[in-house]
Amino acid sequence: SFLPSFLLSFLLLHKDTLTAKVGQTILLPCTYVVKSEPVHMCWGRQCNLLSCGQVVLRTDGQKVTYKKEKRYQLEGDQRRGNVSLTIENVAEADSGEYCCRIEFPGPLNDQKTSMNLVVKSDEHGDCSHEIG
Repeated sequence: SFLPSFLLSFLLLHKDTLTAKVGQTILLPCTYVVKSEPVHMCWGRQCNLLSCGQVVLRTDGQKVTYKKEKRYQLEGDQRRGNVSLTIENVAEADSGEYCCRIEFPGPLNDQKTSMNLVVKSDEHGDCSHEIG
């Protein structure tokens, strides 16, 4: 079965925006209900309906099996479904969409949460980006 397009666009557009300053540590929240055993999940950027896109971190539900950089951490209790992503020392390049995808067994059962991260520099005196 497919979702009506208006519902699909709502699901894709409905994102929380988190804001941080360069150099801060930020937490991107994501949790799920552990039914019988922990499940695989991934955090990604440029996500799509079927995958995490560019994976930044992956876990089997008990331990992290891949992370793109040391700055990406899961500090919550994964076995209890807390898979919130901590990003240390954020940079402006970290701005953009992130998604948390819980890979429940079975087709189209994944739980996906998307959010937008905006990282701002502290410098207000930089006029080189202004036009006019």
